[in-house]
Amino acid sequence: MELKLGDLIITLPRVSKIQAVVNLTGGEMGIIVEKGPEGSDMPVYGVIINEQLYYLFEDEFEKLEEKC
Repeated sequence: MELKLGDLIITLPRVSKIQAVVNLTGGEMGIIVEKGPEGSDMPVYGVIINEQLYYLFEDEFEKLEEKC
């Protein structure tokens, strides 16, 4: 999946198991505002959800496809 700044995403149910994240569940929409360092096995993204910044791995959300 190719992700870039400004992409809309939706969280997957697995985010509710992240101990460091409070009150975040699957099915929440957000926008990518930051991308972690290049070359990582699994990049980390800064995602704004409900006016709060979360750092999520790319396997914890899906990109919302544009449908026309």
